[in-house]
Amino acid sequence: FSFTPPSQRLAAVPEGDTSEKQFPVKKLQLSPKNSFFSHVRRLLRNRRYRYRSREIVAKGNLLVDSLRQGEPGRARPKVIITCQRERYGTHCTTPVIAVSEDLLRRICFSPSTKASEEEPPPEDLALLEMPRPLESTENFRYLLALDRVLYTQNLGSLVFNAQGFGFEGIFLTHGTADIFNWKVLEASQGASVSAPFLYGTPEELLEICERERLRPCVAHMEGKTLEEIRKEEQENSEEEEDEEEREDSERKGNQKPKYNGVCCILGNESTGPNDLFLQKCERVALPMSDLMDSLNVNVAGGIIMHALRTSFAEKA
Repeated sequence: FSFTPPSQRLAAVPEGDTSEKQFPVKKLQLSPKNSFFSHVRRLLRNRRYRYRSREIVAKGNLLVDSLRQGEPGRARPKVIITCQRERYGTHCTTPVIAVSEDLLRRICFSPSTKASEEEPPPEDLALLEMPRPLESTENFRYLLALDRVLYTQNLGSLVFNAQGFGFEGIFLTHGTADIFNWKVLEASQGASVSAPFLYGTPEELLEICERERLRPCVAHMEGKTLEEIRKEEQENSEEEEDEEEREDSERKGNQKPKYNGVCCILGNESTGPNDLFLQKCERVALPMSDLMDSLNVNVAGGIIMHALRTSFAEKA
């Protein structure tokens, strides 16, 4: 598709003209055989196709508006698809394709989908360029690692919480749901577009933790509570520190701390984290009532992320 810039389209509109020509909207008669129609549908449904095309689709009126307004750190849409052309006025600099409700519904769902009389119109779509993964984690202090988290709602909420709590990056092991699935984009309120991320294996994650001196903490039911971990650290430091070590530290100057930050690792909803994480990482658990066995990974992850972030911030 080739789009005429909004400035050129509006230049030909006389002053005071309120006709449909005033909207920077391109009206296209798409059909199921149209190549663009097929492209958008495949981006919505096919993960491999998304990564080959390096494009993603965001869905939802509020999310599309947020992306269109260009909030800091977020990609801008390349094109918007809507059946409510009145939502976009003359100052919209993003190309807009206006289609019928039936066609937009068929793009979002399936060709056989039929709308009921009371059903609201389908929400807008935005086509964006896929962000690139991180090339380096140098100087990272707070890292979230998600190990084979499968549910898109959980993944989106965890990405949103990580951004809110100040985690600087997200590590995704192979087998985790796609961070650019439209459901993840919706659940994260667009945070997955701006969140720094990288993919890798459990071994690569442990190498990053060792290189950047991040304390790897994995959420597990059989782990220690954060209070127990803090008490053990205080007891160990008091036992090891004697007068000779104090004198050595005074001669050598301030020594670097053992850890610069923390890596919070959350595992699969059913099977839990990888065995390698259980062997090599500090297990962290939440104190639970006898009435419940465990919490949803989204809820537990948010609590643990906040606790670890606060704990290391106090040390710093």
